[in-house]
Amino acid sequence: MAPALKKSSIKCVLVGDGAVGKTCLFAVYAKGEFPKGYIPTVMDNYSVTVFVKQKEPVILEVWDTAGQEDFAAIRELSYPGTDVFVVCYSVSSMSSFRNVWDFWIKEIQNMNAPFVVCGTKEDLFQEGNPQHVSEEQATDYAKKFKAWASVRCSAIQALRVNVLFNYVLKCGLGQPSPLFKKKGGSGCVLF
Repeated sequence: MAPALKKSSIKCVLVGDGAVGKTCLFAVYAKGEFPKGYIPTVMDNYSVTVFVKQKEPVILEVWDTAGQEDFAAIRELSYPGTDVFVVCYSVSSMSSFRNVWDFWIKEIQNMNAPFVVCGTKEDLFQEGNPQHVSEEQATDYAKKFKAWASVRCSAIQALRVNVLFNYVLKCGLGQPSPLFKKKGGSGCVLF
């Protein structure tokens, strides 16, 4: 296996419908706390320094975008130079999941950057609820549309938020996709 690309920074852009929890994901990852109240984002960006394998510093620059249609022109200003997109939906909202495939993937496809699909609000998931998205549905669609990875998180419970951003780092550093592993080895480098 070839060594990962050496990069000093990774640009990640979070996209998805409004109120699916994009801002909360990064707040929990970067600050370790869930934000109080809901304030719709127009566009914001943050950066954190992450030490890969405890020695190599990588700046993870995260752009948090507005999901509302009114902000499409502003949102698209953040796309150039993106290394990894995170396309978010709420696991408790089938309509936000459909929008991943019907809208968000189409909007970012010309950027030629890989993407991770993220189901947010995992704490609200109810098995058997037809308005909720199963993990199997999400994984099947992620494979069909050639996502780099698919993960489900809960920002309020801090559940798998670190897994999401580890995927972002691995993807941005050129690691192989966990959805399309070759048989006989994991192909992953753990952070």
